[in-house]
Amino acid sequence: MIRFHYLSLIVQITRKITLLFSSMFIYFIYFTPSFRVSPIGICSLIAAKVAAMADIADSLNMVGLYMATVIAGLLIHALIIIPVLYLITARKNPVRYYVGLRDAIITAFGTSSRYVYRVQNSSRHFVHSCRRFFTQEIEKKCHPIP
Repeated sequence: MIRFHYLSLIVQITRKITLLFSSMFIYFIYFTPSFRVSPIGICSLIAAKVAAMADIADSLNMVGLYMATVIAGLLIHALIIIPVLYLITARKNPVRYYVGLRDAIITAFGTSSRYVYRVQNSSRHFVHSCRRFFTQEIEKKCHPIP
């Protein structure tokens, strides 16, 4: 059996190694010129592959079918599987849950701002009948908006 002292030592070593690798990665991002020009290299590789294609329309058709398959899978997951699981586990109406999240979903699809968190907190108050104090405290601590 490993003693507590050795476990804390392993945790400290792991934290130091994580800090070391994080600082190395930040150094390579900010001070190495190859990371600054890598988008140009990636675009060049993609352009070379597109130029080497025999039938671009057929490839785009396959990509479109792939996108349609992924979107259909996400819709089936979001509109059928998750509500059924919510109905079975929580024994509550999932339609009421989605109606409460309506404003947050519209804001999330309409913009990429941090305003979504405020709308989600107001929706959370409606849907889950949380006390307004708790939702305001979560908003202040987790998602501060200047």
